[in-house]
Amino acid sequence: MNHMTRRIAVSRNAMIGGAIGALIALAVGALLLANSFMARQVGDDAIRLGRAQDVLAANDLTVLALSQALLLSEDVLLGVADRDTARTALAEAHRRVDKLESASQELLVVGNQDPSLAAILKAATDHASSVVQHLDSDDVGAAGESLTTGLARFEAVRDRVTAVRNEAQASIDASSGITGQSGSTTAFLIALLIPALAIVGYRWIAQNQVRVAEVELDARLEAEQEITRSKDEFIANVSHELRTPLTSIFGLSELLLEEGLVDPEVSTDLLTVINKEAIELTRMVEDILVLARSEGNSLTFHPEICSLTEEVAEYVASLPDSSNITFERSELTGWFDRPRFRHVLRNLISNAQRHGGDEIEIFGSISLDQVSLVIADNGDGIADADVARLFSAYFHQGEAPLTQGTLGMGLAAARELALGMNGDIRYDRTDGWTRFIVILPVRPADELPTPTTLSDVA
Repeated sequence: MNHMTRRIAVSRNAMIGGAIGALIALAVGALLLANSFMARQVGDDAIRLGRAQDVLAANDLTVLALSQALLLSEDVLLGVADRDTARTALAEAHRRVDKLESASQELLVVGNQDPSLAAILKAATDHASSVVQHLDSDDVGAAGESLTTGLARFEAVRDRVTAVRNEAQASIDASSGITGQSGSTTAFLIALLIPALAIVGYRWIAQNQVRVAEVELDARLEAEQEITRSKDEFIANVSHELRTPLTSIFGLSELLLEEGLVDPEVSTDLLTVINKEAIELTRMVEDILVLARSEGNSLTFHPEICSLTEEVAEYVASLPDSSNITFERSELTGWFDRPRFRHVLRNLISNAQRHGGDEIEIFGSISLDQVSLVIADNGDGIADADVARLFSAYFHQGEAPLTQGTLGMGLAAARELALGMNGDIRYDRTDGWTRFIVILPVRPADELPTPTTLSDVA
């Protein structure tokens, strides 16, 4: 009897142990499934967060691209911008509108096709499309009115998608917290049944995937934000710098229209100032076009064998005041585009006159495969720490004598043109003199005896 009792007790204990083991196994399985679900949920939320960031960036860049295309189209009508540049800006606006539409569709896929969100996104993309359609038809007035009235739609996209992004981030934070709490219990239970290393490895992989996704999203967002900031700064700087000569031209011309040519001497002085400001305005616009076309790989060159000496002599003779310029004439010829070289020469001499010393010297030399022209002045030069950025587009050092009061485009544009002619421009500071050295080939590359690299001027 006692034996039967013991067998029954053992059997009952075995059943209880089996039931407990089954419950533990079920609990472990449930926790594993929960962790797997949480990891999957975090991944889905990370994708949703990334799609929302893409839409926010595309929305802001679309507004900037539409504004830039509209501004350049208006400038074409005013005769102060090149039509090719306006077309390039319009093509960029088309690309940004397409990017906004594709980013919106990707967000809706992971956002369960939210009808209200879809309506907001569609209203913005449709309005952006209408703006570029007006610009395609050269209806600048309608495009400007459409963009102005549609800004509220882009703001609505920004507000709603920001809410989606914040919701996804909050979900990621909450899921991470729940996963962390359940992890301890899972590890304890798994230690009773299977090696704990498996679940730890699985959790590590899931968490590492989330971290990688978050890092990638942060990098993409930072890159988009940097592009937006650069364009904002460029537009602000250009608007500010163009306003100065335009204000002078407008004000002085208004004065002449109101007062008439009463005093010939005063009128001549005013017209001289207007001409000077118009030349400065033209220079800035040409620098902007050179840099814009360079970024779009659309700069064209028509090089030929030319007398570099004659080009320099003619340009120096055309200056209103060249009394402080010394040009050591020697017969120099090279393979270059004459108008492009004249642009380079104008920027470097203007830079020396405005920011250099009171003496300017121009001289050159020629070798077997290259011709060099040096524009030197006895000014203070630039700080050594800033030399590396001297030819960067939009470099502006407010207190440095070499670049004070500029957009930082003149030297960058000059070097882009020199590089486009298979040459280069270099900066050198020697014996108290600032030297910009223009290096150009003496003839076409296929006629040079052997491939060479540009050497420093001694």
